[in-house]
Amino acid sequence: MINKIINSKMLAMLIGAWITYCAGVGDYGGAVFLLFFYSLLLWDLNTKKPPALVTPMAISN
Repeated sequence: MINKIINSKMLAMLIGAWITYCAGVGDYGGAVFLLFFYSLLLWDLNTKKPPALVTPMAISN
């Protein structure tokens, strides 16, 4: 479910609108933070997780 929320167009639009607002009022620190935070969310989402290790005990049982 979290994957659908992170990849949603609605969330991207809201973050983009808030970044535009922050830049418009001159709060560039907030805009840069949001860009960094959202890019971290997307980067972590697209990393491949290693497969779970299978122990010999699990195979023999």
